[in-house]
Amino acid sequence: MGVTKLWTLLVDACQNDITVSSLHGQTIAVDLSSWICELKKIQIAQAIPNLYLKNLYYRTTYFMKHGIKLVFVEDGTAPAIKKAALAQRNKNRVTSLDRIGLKTISEKCRELFNKLGLPCIQSGGEAEALCAQLNHAGIVDGVLTSDGDSLLYGAQKVYRNFKMDVGTVDCCDMIEVEKKLNVDRRGLIAMAMLSGCDYDKDGVQSVGVQKAYEFVQLCTKLGVDPLKRIMTWRTNSELKTLQKVRESPQKKPSHCNVCKHLGTKPDHFKNGCVPCDTEQSCDQDNQVSCTCDSCTVDFHKFELNMREKALRDPGFPNHMIIDEFLQSTKELPSHQLKWKPVNVPSLKSFLQNQIRWTNVEFFNKISELLVILQVNGMEWAVSEKLKPVRIVKKSTLKKTPSVIVEWKKLSIDNVTENSQVITVSEENFSRHYPSMLQEFNRRKEEEKAQKLEEKNANKKGKKRKDTKSNKGQRSITDCFAITKKARRSPTPPVKHTESFSEEDIDHITITRPKKARRSPTPPVKHTGSSSEEDIDHITITRPKKTRSAIATGKHACSSNQIYDNDDHTAFTPKVRSSPFKHASSSKQMFDIEHTSFTKKARSSPSKHSSRSTEDCDVIVID
Repeated sequence: MGVTKLWTLLVDACQNDITVSSLHGQTIAVDLSSWICELKKIQIAQAIPNLYLKNLYYRTTYFMKHGIKLVFVEDGTAPAIKKAALAQRNKNRVTSLDRIGLKTISEKCRELFNKLGLPCIQSGGEAEALCAQLNHAGIVDGVLTSDGDSLLYGAQKVYRNFKMDVGTVDCCDMIEVEKKLNVDRRGLIAMAMLSGCDYDKDGVQSVGVQKAYEFVQLCTKLGVDPLKRIMTWRTNSELKTLQKVRESPQKKPSHCNVCKHLGTKPDHFKNGCVPCDTEQSCDQDNQVSCTCDSCTVDFHKFELNMREKALRDPGFPNHMIIDEFLQSTKELPSHQLKWKPVNVPSLKSFLQNQIRWTNVEFFNKISELLVILQVNGMEWAVSEKLKPVRIVKKSTLKKTPSVIVEWKKLSIDNVTENSQVITVSEENFSRHYPSMLQEFNRRKEEEKAQKLEEKNANKKGKKRKDTKSNKGQRSITDCFAITKKARRSPTPPVKHTESFSEEDIDHITITRPKKARRSPTPPVKHTGSSSEEDIDHITITRPKKTRSAIATGKHACSSNQIYDNDDHTAFTPKVRSSPFKHASSSKQMFDIEHTSFTKKARSSPSKHSSRSTEDCDVIVID
């Protein structure tokens, strides 16, 4: 519990939410009873057997993983002055534990700490008292507790409000308290006597922590020790005299309204003021206070009121309470603090019996703990070091650059796989295995450079897909590329060396549609009597066996179009002499050239057509 509402006053002097990782390398004493009370509240809320032991394991190993050495301190025999407070607590057993129940739980906790290799010592009295003594003597760097009594016992640095989910604690440093609040340890003890504490729950009636703090500040102005001041309230002759003056029926004498000293303004104007050291008038800016009894009573009015309330209790001040808090100045009992490696086989049996962990669960958790301990500067806690096999990849764990590493398993582990994948801090890993991390970084840089080179090569077109080896449909990009290239460079006409004789040509139909007349095809020169205007439709028959020879390709001639009857493929015969006469030497009638219609050709009218399609004659050649 500690001093009543003390933390509300010290909040401005405390550092809130400092990371546990920033405490790396420190040795911290833990008030075990404080942890047990917190964990038992969770136990009652969830009703799971031995849940507090499971949470205690996680909480303890959390600090170990951050390179913090813990010392646990158990409560001993409660001081005689605390009996009344303990009796009040025992009335509410749901949220509080009596000393007998606390001792039973502490034994299981001590067994867990022993298997983790952590020291656990027992105090002769209050656990926070011994924790403060260890801190005051410089054996530990701080105290981890929720009670404020540790500061009164002499602790220099107290950590509280541990939040495991975010990994932070609040820190109260006595150096900052003295600097910002102008109160030291003895002033805190005086405040505990006035506002209440574990040993005197009520304190002085109607005096809270704020009024107690104001009294300490008044003592600082007077230049007196606040603890010594309240201890002499019953015997202080000055305060007794002031109390009598206050209780006397005499009226307050006149004071100058300029300098506030004894006398009047006209009197000071004529004869001067002794406290102001003037022969005439007075000094308004004089800082000398009036020393008359009435002014002195007004100055001590706050203290006199508090003294009057405190002395109503015949047992005030309780010197036993003061002696209890000041015991840290005594000689510290000898305790040998030793940290040992984690006893893996013994810890396995304990956790399986108490928490019901399976073999796989235990080895997964203990392997992770040992690996993090050995890379985080806690090699003394590892009896068998695990060796890294390879680095899987880099990652970020709670905003910390980390590496996922594959490790060899423990020698006694015969249930899990051959290796364990565990994430550790990249900075800690690099301190122990720099060459492995450098090799991993080098390999990743090479892979990155190779991917970048391939990407650039694909952009420049240096690397093309082998379309011949890829069977099936072409990709859409290849189709676009081929179409674009075809548009830019038209295909030249194909010249065929194969000729068709007169006997092969049996039936050819030459048709000139309206749109075809508009194509800018040069006119065909005829040697016969028929002109171009007279030929609109020519039908030539040929045997069926040679019909496929002409219909094998789609062709267009340089003048009129020839269409096959089966698929309307366009051909253009080039007439050498006359469309009605055959060449005698080679008997060759046509040379077929390949061309195609274009949009422009369809739209431009023929220069040599003088008649419409309706006026065309049909000529049939047999």
